Amino acid sequence: MSTAITTVHGGICAPQGYRASAVHAGFYPPPRLDQALITSNPPATAAGMFTTSQFPAAGVTLCKKRINNPIAGIIVNSGNANAWTTRDGLQCAEDICAAIATLLNAPAENFLHLSTGVIGKDMPPVESLHEAFNTLVHGLGNSPEHAARAAHAIMTTDTIHKETARQIITSTGTITIGGMTKGSGMISPNLATLLTFITTDAALTKTDLQECLCNAVDVSLNCLTIDGDMSTNDSVILLANGAAGQPPLNENDKALFCEALKDILTELTILMAHDAEGATKCIMIDIINADSNDAARTVGLAVANSLLVKTAVHGNDANWGRILARLGKTSVHINPYSVRILFADTIVFEKGHAVPFDEKKMKNSLADTDEIAITIDLNNGTFRQRIFTCDLSAEYVKINASYRS
Repeated sequence: MSTAITTVHGGICAPQGYRASAVHAGFYPPPRLDQALITSNPPATAAGMFTTSQFPAAGVTLCKKRINNPIAGIIVNSGNANAWTTRDGLQCAEDICAAIATLLNAPAENFLHLSTGVIGKDMPPVESLHEAFNTLVHGLGNSPEHAARAAHAIMTTDTIHKETARQIITSTGTITIGGMTKGSGMISPNLATLLTFITTDAALTKTDLQECLCNAVDVSLNCLTIDGDMSTNDSVILLANGAAGQPPLNENDKALFCEALKDILTELTILMAHDAEGATKCIMIDIINADSNDAARTVGLAVANSLLVKTAVHGNDANWGRILARLGKTSVHINPYSVRILFADTIVFEKGHAVPFDEKKMKNSLADTDEIAITIDLNNGTFRQRIFTCDLSAEYVKINASYRS
């Protein structure tokens, strides 16, 4: 990370012009926070990436319609996905935006609404949420505590809230980026299954903002897989309001901004891998010396989604045979006699043969860490890709066997 970029506190409220609040609105049993509001003054230019599912939730549909508008606020609830419900989910999302907009004396079309939680469950009548809306609006603030409460309110099966921020020294002054995310299960690339919100007080064009977001997501969120499943609600929203008072970023400063954005999204990605449902270990799989980016990504995701590899890691077993077997199943042409596999820095397979290693020492080493590094050297090119995943435990099954109850 460049020395011009430093980590700061404050999450989504670290940049100037943003406020946040959170409330218990009744989506979960009290007193759990389950609804958040993020506002921007002035309204922000927005960029977004959304689930590629053929069955998107109502909030995703609404955001796609409004993402080119100046965005004054985002309302988010957990506990209910507002997806494929008996009632009109899109109308419900629009009504929620209108209610918040009225309280803030702003146009309704300048607000976005997103949800996360159980699919197929009707949202409560908007009238029943008015007290929560008033509390949200009156509770707005720009402190780190306000940002943390908002990050808590978007959690579902997450066990920790996830937020971070970066400050950037540009050629004309200081700008800041803040971010928060939720995600523990039903996570797979093509936009990783999650809700992620990024705020910045930098001034960028819509085109530059979208380009930076796409590039950053490609090497972070889209390299994360927990269980190979994709949600109906995946969304990443990036807001830029220019409140720092700096001129639009020049090319060098834009490169710094993009670097900081990648760093934020990578940190949030790793936090999600660590906090995956039932996980005890974050696994980082480095595919190196591939003949293309696509090949590296395909191989990495194939290994990361292997239930046998994930359970072996959970058992602290450096079972390279499961990795090799999964490599053979991919569509990528791989010469097994060129492959080299490493657990941490220890070579366990090379040139078509096992490489002897101390099994007991390896097992103890894997047991003593919650971050496992696996390197797969294909030895047929110069491209590389890092994929993030986790181990698979009995707790994952327990969580998802009773998710609706």
